[in-house]
Amino acid sequence: MIVNRDVGFVFARIPRTASTSIAAALRSIPGSVEVMNAKRVAHHCDVPGDARGLYTFAVVRDPYERTLSVYYRRRDGTNEPLFDIAQEESFASYLGQLAELGQPHDCPQTEFIGRLPRIDAALRFDGIPACLGDLPFAEKIPGLPNLGKLLPENWRDDYDEQTAEVVYERNRTDFDAYDFDPESWKA
Repeated sequence: MIVNRDVGFVFARIPRTASTSIAAALRSIPGSVEVMNAKRVAHHCDVPGDARGLYTFAVVRDPYERTLSVYYRRRDGTNEPLFDIAQEESFASYLGQLAELGQPHDCPQTEFIGRLPRIDAALRFDGIPACLGDLPFAEKIPGLPNLGKLLPENWRDDYDEQTAEVVYERNRTDFDAYDFDPESWKA
């Protein structure tokens, strides 16, 4: 979470939504501080009391893309939660394991946002960087850094009816709240 009391914003970080890159850009604005929980995690923390009235925003991502991004990160990364499962299992098997283990990085985005005392904007990942221009303090944001490794062009090939259904059911609230297309995995 990035808080800037001088400019007047709170950026709530949601994993695999370009939150690291956006946080890096926001940290360069004078007065910005990173807020973390006791485990030094920036994704699962409470908004400080004196910042609860500030403009609060987050970035949300199509749940099919986000879930696959988490899987790729775990499969290709090191020291990631569930690294061993993602390396040894197919995407479908990984989803089955995930349902049993319940990892916080994989919870619906509405759960992250639901922990906030308020939300003024839920920007869409597919609108970056243009959507950042709609923020009331946009002129203070320096150039957006690298958005990291994006999914390959053929990412939809990892989905079939069964895996899409699992992801849809786990993230139904995201599809409803942020108007994501339940058929986007087919496009």
